[in-house]
Amino acid sequence: MNERWRKPATILASEPDGRGNAGAVIETSDGRRQVDPLLTVDAETSERMRLGYLCANCLEPFERAWPTQCPVCGVYVREFQAAYFAQQFRGIEIRRTYDHDRELAAIEEQIAREKETP
Repeated sequence: MNERWRKPATILASEPDGRGNAGAVIETSDGRRQVDPLLTVDAETSERMRLGYLCANCLEPFERAWPTQCPVCGVYVREFQAAYFAQQFRGIEIRRTYDHDRELAAIEEQIAREKETP
């Protein structure tokens, strides 16, 4: 995977849609039925979707922005994605609550104390 554009979407969480649509079901073009989840993606994935480089429906990456239609799910990207993104995107930023640097410093401090204790 040398091409940078092929980078897959980064999904941080997936859960039933909490807007009263929990358990909403979508039917794929081949007849499969799937639950339509609420996805939490990282900032880069969200931006690629907003700029038309990633399908908002199936998360397929595109080599060029705003193709007429997604080659995987068939959604009309150029015509509908901007409005869909504006309607669906919540823009909630999830901040890291675990501070790796602080934890590492605490571990090093604990090791130093253990070395001092006979």
